[in-house]
Amino acid sequence: MEQRNGISCGKNDYQSSAIWIISAKGDILFWKEYSSELPLINSFKKGQQIFMNEMKLVPAPADGIIVKNKSSKYALIYNKGTKTFDTYYQYSDSEIKEATTAEEAPYMEELEDITIDSAQTNTGNSE
Repeated sequence: MEQRNGISCGKNDYQSSAIWIISAKGDILFWKEYSSELPLINSFKKGQQIFMNEMKLVPAPADGIIVKNKSSKYALIYNKGTKTFDTYYQYSDSEIKEATTAEEAPYMEELEDITIDSAQTNTGNSE
C-alpha cells in the first residue's frame, strides 16, 4: 500500500477492484475485493424476485444490490438487525436446469443396482 500526503492508497495495478459500502456515519457495512476482474453492479427494488437461502425465487424483503462477475452472481441486502449486508447467491439458469434434471433422473449407480437386483430375482425361479 502506498502513502500519499498521509492518505493510504490502494493497489495501483489496474487489475483488481473492490466494493465498499459505507454508512453515513462512516461505518463499513460491506467490503469485498475482486482480483483480475471488474464486477457489474445493479440495484433491485423490494419485492423483486431473488434467491434467498434456497433455489426458489422469493420477493426481496428490501431494496438491494446485485453484484455479478465472471463466475458468480450475488444479491446484497441490508440487515437492520446486524447493520451489515447479507449475501445471497443467485443461481444461473444452467444451474437450475442441472439441479432439476439431476433430481428427475436416477443416478447410473442406482440403475445398475436395479438391473442387478432384477436379474438376480428373475433367474432360477421356475414356478
